[in-house]
Amino acid sequence: MSQQLMQTWLKLLAEKKFDEYPSLLSSDVVMQFPYAPSPLPREVRGLDSCMEVLQGFLGMFDSWEWGNLDIKECKEEGHVFATASSKAITSTGASYSNIYVLGAEFSEGNLVGYSEYFDPLPAMALMEQLGQ
Repeated sequence: MSQQLMQTWLKLLAEKKFDEYPSLLSSDVVMQFPYAPSPLPREVRGLDSCMEVLQGFLGMFDSWEWGNLDIKECKEEGHVFATASSKAITSTGASYSNIYVLGAEFSEGNLVGYSEYFDPLPAMALMEQLGQ
């Protein structure tokens, strides 16, 4: 079940269905992005804060596509681990791609914890290109 929830979460992210995020996110969700370059936060807590950060970041893109997605259920119930790649086009028409290691924890059908590790170099180049 958690694998399916992770697929749903990643699909909602890619499709920027912001109005549907609250149906999957816990009110006290914690999201971590340990390699995020400035000015992106490395940790965000709570539904409203997470929504604000995700809308701000994903708002920079006209399209986002996950590739090479491999989701594994962990022994501990509700935990999943995934690897993926991305291809995206920014609102300025620039291409962006990256690779990811993702972790998520679900409880009672809600995402309560999410960690996203990615190569910071493409992200830093994107931030520089966008003047941030």
